Amino acid sequence: MKREEIRALVERHARVSTFSVAEEDDRFQIRASRSDIEIILTIPVEVTELYFEARSKDNTAEVKDWHDFYGESEHQDFKDELSEFLKALARSEFRFTNRGKTLEYFNGQWSYAFGDDIEAS
Repeated sequence: MKREEIRALVERHARVSTFSVAEEDDRFQIRASRSDIEIILTIPVEVTELYFEARSKDNTAEVKDWHDFYGESEHQDFKDELSEFLKALARSEFRFTNRGKTLEYFNGQWSYAFGDDIEAS
C-alpha cells in the first residue's frame, strides 16, 4: 500500500489514541502501551502485510504474528484489517489468552487480535 494511504489511515486513528507513530523510509511503526502489555505494529510501505508483536511488561508472555493479503480484494482487506486494529489500539483493553499465545481486545466482547488461533488449539 502506498505511504500516503497508510499515513491517512494511521492519522485518522492517532488523533484519539494513546499510541505513538514512527515513520521510517520503508515502514511505519506504531507502539501502544497498556498497564501490563506493550504492543508494536509494523506496516511496511508498498506491500500489503502487517507485523504484530505484544509483550507482557513482566516478560511472562510474548506473541508475534504477521498477516499478508492477496487476491482481488487484497487492498481493501488490508485497509479493513489495519483500520480495525488501529481502532482497537485507540480504544480497547487487551489481554493475553491461550496460555500467553494469543492477544485479544475488548470491544463489547473479547475478540481475537493476533497470535495462535484459539479454536485451532
